Amino acid sequence: MRWISVIYSANHPEAEDILKICQDFTPKVYIQTDRFETPVQDNQPSIRHQGLLLEVHASFRLFGGEENLMWQLWERLNSKHANTPQANKLGSASTAWLAWCLGKTQPDRYLKNLMNLHLQPCEQEEIERLPVQALDLSIPDRQLMLQCGFETVGNLMRQAREELARRFGLRLLQQLDLLTGQGVFTPSSHAELEVHEDQEEMPFHATEQSRIEKVIYQLLCRLESGLIHSKQKAERLDFVFVQAHDMIPMQVLSAHGLQRANDWALLVQYQLSRMKFQDDIRWIKLRCEHLTPAFDHNGTWLPDPNTDKEQWIELCDKLKARLGNDAVKQAFTVPDPRPELGFEYRRLGANGKADNRMGQGGKARSGIVNTNLRLPESAVRPLWLLPAPQRLKGKAPDWNSTGEWRLLSGPERIDFGWWDKQACKRDYYRALNKEVTQAWLFCEEEFHQGKSFLQWYIHGYFG
Repeated sequence: MRWISVIYSANHPEAEDILKICQDFTPKVYIQTDRFETPVQDNQPSIRHQGLLLEVHASFRLFGGEENLMWQLWERLNSKHANTPQANKLGSASTAWLAWCLGKTQPDRYLKNLMNLHLQPCEQEEIERLPVQALDLSIPDRQLMLQCGFETVGNLMRQAREELARRFGLRLLQQLDLLTGQGVFTPSSHAELEVHEDQEEMPFHATEQSRIEKVIYQLLCRLESGLIHSKQKAERLDFVFVQAHDMIPMQVLSAHGLQRANDWALLVQYQLSRMKFQDDIRWIKLRCEHLTPAFDHNGTWLPDPNTDKEQWIELCDKLKARLGNDAVKQAFTVPDPRPELGFEYRRLGANGKADNRMGQGGKARSGIVNTNLRLPESAVRPLWLLPAPQRLKGKAPDWNSTGEWRLLSGPERIDFGWWDKQACKRDYYRALNKEVTQAWLFCEEEFHQGKSFLQWYIHGYFG
């Protein structure tokens, strides 16, 4: 896996053009924004980093390797934005977060400095040299790190994790895990909503809870619109009730984050019931800055049968009317370790749900009791499974030599179905060939003229 970061100013006027340029090099482009303003150097003003993260590993063959891809990306960005060096911060690394941090620490560069880019896989030493200013942490946390003598990421990684979590919080540990690839990076395909601030004047200065709730609901509706548009949720709302000679704060929290105005209004109602105001309230101010991505939206072109049931049934009816009832089927996994028998197609019923083809007793075709549980994820499975295994041409893989295949993982033994006519006794391997293609290979014992030998097959590709 290889990532490239393209960082520009948060107020860049042509950010949409940069996004289109990057999409020509890979379809996997994600918008990334720092949660906190970051002072790169003490004599510079604080800036808010915004940019794009590109997953480019699968694009190397199209552009002749990583170095050529970076050159072409560089030339496209500079030819389009010759007078905007804000778009010239690039970083490359084996993890998304390391590429992002490397890009933030790079100075504005020109074409002659392209060779200084990190074009080789990043070693542990490169991670340890990163300054703490590159981390996506609050300014007070970074200032405290510097006061404690932690100037680089390496200084932090040499400390006990429990001590770091107690002093700086769990977010620092998540940052360090993302840098080294131990944490799972979940990029969002949208920019974060800026800090939301709003206020509303009370039409009649009053202390009644019902009138206060009506004004707050107007603020919450406007907040809901911004959260839905940016696909985010709020975890904390800070209210300020402005009186003639005083300002009373109120904080409302949600453990998992909320979007809808009605959900927040219920929490506000409970909290207001415990408060009493001695003087009339004139203004109500709202501030929201604790935002998290909302991943509960459907990002596919098909409606979700669980959340968009009516749209799903309507789509199924149209397809069956156009193609025929037997032509529309849905794929389901079957609890069978044999790859060829690990799924089946079921015809969709009138309610948009697949017909249950399980026999009496809840047994599948393989004879396994269906417990509705997923098989153990003991190994990675390929995205493209061939209709039938193909015999491997050429010499058998030799993992101990520098041959055509390079071993990534394995073997994984699948020994199953000895009781029926589709017995499977294979050793599976995940390997990389000279074309940098990950394949799923297996070998099994075959017999010919009374002699046994191992035959190799390709069963699928990972990408």
